[in-house]
Amino acid sequence: MDLRGAVILFLIMLPAYGLGYISGMMNMRRNYLGLLRQARLENTRQQRWARQNAEHQRHIGYAVGYREGQRQG
Repeated sequence: MDLRGAVILFLIMLPAYGLGYISGMMNMRRNYLGLLRQARLENTRQQRWARQNAEHQRHIGYAVGYREGQRQG
């Protein structure tokens, strides 16, 4: 293969390399966005659980305080 054949082969393969690069970047983006979405959902679940747990603890504290007040009175 001479220089002209190598240049022609390079020019023929260039779009394939470009498409492969672009599709690889899109695949990586899709995977990364999936990970971000999963992390956001997990964070939301943890915040909701913490909020519900705090509300439950406040309710228990109120009830215990109320009972203690009833015993003293």
